[in-house]
Amino acid sequence: MISPRLTYGGGHFFAQARCKGDVHIDDHHTSEDVAITVGQCLAEALGTKAGCVRMGWAEGSCGEARVLLCMDLSNRPYFEHDLRPPGEMAGDMSVEMLLHVFDSLATSARMTVHVLQLAVGRAEDAALDLALATAQAFGLALRQTAAIDPRRGGATASSKGTLSA
Repeated sequence: MISPRLTYGGGHFFAQARCKGDVHIDDHHTSEDVAITVGQCLAEALGTKAGCVRMGWAEGSCGEARVLLCMDLSNRPYFEHDLRPPGEMAGDMSVEMLLHVFDSLATSARMTVHVLQLAVGRAEDAALDLALATAQAFGLALRQTAAIDPRRGGATASSKGTLSA
């Protein structure tokens, strides 16, 4: 069961989620369901994306890990990455699931996201650092792309005038 609450105000998102899942069995369903739900909340909060900057990028870092993330609030869901987390676990989550979480989040939020791994450390928690750097870059890019550009006059940033798929 997931109980999300998300509000949006010109590039600033405030989220609260409560989840009770079956993590004692594995990390797949609970992690995936939270990512999908948060993504759906983002898509709903952004609505038509009228007036939004729409495209942007950000760099994230944690420990020795650094990533570059590009985002487009395109309504054309796609997630691409070259992340190579060392080891099998990133904190309490499997590395395989970590990548699936970002994919589920981008897809359900109806955005295009590309992530480039710039550096990763060799420490025991290097995979977690890479996850946190990616999350940081995702949040910074989201804030940038969701910000309202007053020059747009409320229009959608598209030559078609709409972001319909």
